Amino acid sequence: MALMYLTKSRERFSISSLLSPKFFYFLAVLAVVTSALSVYTNLRSEKNTPKNEPVTEEIDSNEKALTKAEDKVLPKTTPQPELNVGSEPTPTPKTKPTPKPLPASTVTRKVLVLDFDPIVNGQRLHNLLGWENPQALETQFVVDVKSASGNYVNYQIVEHRQLDDFPVLNSGFDFDGDSFLDCWNDLDRPESKCHTSVGVDYNKLLTDYGSDVCAARNSGAIHEVWVWGGPYFGFYESRLAGPGAFEYNSPPLTGTSCNKQLPIMGFSYERGVAEMLEDLGHRTEAAMSHTYGGGAENRTSHNWDRFGLVKAQSPDYDYSGCGSVHYAPNSLSDYDWSRSSPAKSTCQDWLNYPYLTGATQQIGCSSWGCSGYGYLKWWFSHLPHFTGVAPDGKWNNWWRYVLDYKEATALNPWQELLSRFLVFWGNITTALRSGFGSAAFEKN
Repeated sequence: MALMYLTKSRERFSISSLLSPKFFYFLAVLAVVTSALSVYTNLRSEKNTPKNEPVTEEIDSNEKALTKAEDKVLPKTTPQPELNVGSEPTPTPKTKPTPKPLPASTVTRKVLVLDFDPIVNGQRLHNLLGWENPQALETQFVVDVKSASGNYVNYQIVEHRQLDDFPVLNSGFDFDGDSFLDCWNDLDRPESKCHTSVGVDYNKLLTDYGSDVCAARNSGAIHEVWVWGGPYFGFYESRLAGPGAFEYNSPPLTGTSCNKQLPIMGFSYERGVAEMLEDLGHRTEAAMSHTYGGGAENRTSHNWDRFGLVKAQSPDYDYSGCGSVHYAPNSLSDYDWSRSSPAKSTCQDWLNYPYLTGATQQIGCSSWGCSGYGYLKWWFSHLPHFTGVAPDGKWNNWWRYVLDYKEATALNPWQELLSRFLVFWGNITTALRSGFGSAAFEKN
């Protein structure tokens, strides 16, 4: 039939005809019909197969070779000693070993740090108010991310630029030492003093504090920017600039000169490393939701849904995946990271990605030390970080999407199309095997 279509007119046949939409539609229909016939044939053969057929034990080539070698040493005519072992044990069925995923090689990501830590009353702001040292925090953060990513992410701080300044807000307002302390010392934190509803001017952030940050990104001198400040400095936890920027736990930043995507992390030296990991966690959730076209609880439409599944938020399921940034697998509420009561979870199985078996274990807070800091490191350590491409068309190393989404998808321009087709095809085959039961097409 395909030849009839292509040779209907010899004069019209060309290589371009193989690339026509009609030809691809034909291949898709043929694939669906072929699969349906295969499934139908398998179902009929299974139905008509007698239940008690004799089973013939198969001997692989290695066993045959071993038998021949033994025959040469001990001919069959030689009487063999009898072993008094009582009744014969039931043979253990042979199982094919599950392949082991290979960890991805380490990559280095260069970071520019803009540290807004002005001198107030003769001291750096973080010292004056008894807050944390930002350089000590970022050093520990680099160590934690490398460890939790299976040694994949090696952040390298190429410059820590300490700025004796407050950043300018979108409204044009600029704190000084007195006005900031007036805000901080007023426990009501009124809008008139603290400007709580106004964010920082991100475009100025990238141009007005010592260098053109986008130029550094465009040249490859840096990969991302970390910005330090105190409360009410107006930073998002994470924001994305550059072409194709998307929701990054904040609106995409437009109007820059970046021709590569630039992640911008907003850290607070009033907090600790745990909050830095939480910021990165929300960036991860945003990047992976964008990669898979969304993410939600109480469904398992794709691998990102499955990874983040939380039983307490998913009434149709009796188990969790690895949870989310705010919910551990056994959590009952936000930030419930110290609950000792375990829940059934598939999280350990994700260390075998993409060779998932669906195996579950009882997981409680003892797995991460019952702290938020421990939980976030545990959660990141289960994020897939292996080589190759999964059956759904996504990289086995999800950190690639977190670090540089544009680069990750540019390396495989057909990835998104392939992924969507595989999800659709998986729904089709599942529906055929289940007789089009209602569970075949899960809610989006």
